[in-house]
Amino acid sequence: MVASRADWDGQAADYDEAMRPFERHAFARARAWLCSRAHGDVLDVAAGTGANLPHYPPGCRVAMVDYSRPMLAHARDHDTRVRVALCQSDAHRLPFLDGSFDVAVCALSLTLLGRGPAFTEIRRVLRPGGHLLVLDHVHAGRHAWRPVREAGFRVADRRRLLLGLVRAVDLSF
Repeated sequence: MVASRADWDGQAADYDEAMRPFERHAFARARAWLCSRAHGDVLDVAAGTGANLPHYPPGCRVAMVDYSRPMLAHARDHDTRVRVALCQSDAHRLPFLDGSFDVAVCALSLTLLGRGPAFTEIRRVLRPGGHLLVLDHVHAGRHAWRPVREAGFRVADRRRLLLGLVRAVDLSF
């Protein structure tokens, strides 16, 4: 079952604390590799509480999109070296013009976004030659990647971390 907006809103206050052990032992290294590849105008899709923010290189301009306003409110607590804009929106109907971003980032939300046109929308808002950076875990099996492939993305580079349980993937189109 897919979590509703109310479910995500209800988790916002405790989300970072609940994720802290996983961030420390599994995801922080992958986020660092993934976000280090970002540049220019960046769309952070299903951005949650902003766990990617500390990892973006200086000079990036990041538009964070999430379904939950309370999750985004927690992103304001991150110390960041980048300019950030917060946008509560559904990733399946992004409120941006075609070709608005150089890079899109999707961290730990591959299976959530795969149920609908999110990856087609992401491709629409990327500039020609843009990249989609994806962080996922082993639970996101091959079927989860189908919407990414169907949107026309192909693997440019990848890293497997934590004995292959965590993957960071750079995709282009």
